[in-house]
Amino acid sequence: MLNASIEFLKSIPSISGYSKAEYNRNSISSDMGRASIVLVVAAFDDYFTRRFSEDVVTYLKVHGVNDELVNMLSKSGLDLKGALALLAMDRPYRRIKTLIQTYFDTYTTQRFVAIDNLFLAFGIRNFSQNVQNKCHRKKMRRSIEKLVLRRHDIAHSGDLTKTGRLQVLDPEDTLYRTKLMIQFVEAADGILDNRLK
Repeated sequence: MLNASIEFLKSIPSISGYSKAEYNRNSISSDMGRASIVLVVAAFDDYFTRRFSEDVVTYLKVHGVNDELVNMLSKSGLDLKGALALLAMDRPYRRIKTLIQTYFDTYTTQRFVAIDNLFLAFGIRNFSQNVQNKCHRKKMRRSIEKLVLRRHDIAHSGDLTKTGRLQVLDPEDTLYRTKLMIQFVEAADGILDNRLK
């Protein structure tokens, strides 16, 4: 979905060959750019929650439990009574996966603190810092956070300033930050693949 969002951004007719001012005068193009920001941040969020949900059973089978994972399972509804009920089930891991997926239907991982806390359950400390280091970019997280904050402005205040004017959107900057998000996800994917071996 991240790659689809970047292709969507590139397909906007006035993203190249026009100045930032001309781009923002065309309300259709700038609104499409804003829609793309919302979509790419949603894809970013979805990747981390989905990846955790899909891999939690694999992690349990390979590495067993740790305190952070027990805490996460407890938050998702697996208390002592539920754990004892697993003993009588034919597919206990399926039940665990279902509980985690249900819990993450309302969980957001748009912030790096949430992502780091999530993968602490897999025994990975400072996960987002490790991903940034793997990409060899010192300000990668800060740059991605700016796009996430812009998404919040779009979703919660219509991307309006305090005086009620529409904020200027820089399509090239948006495209650059979207590409950083894709790099971040690809590097995270590699780290998680190695962890689950």
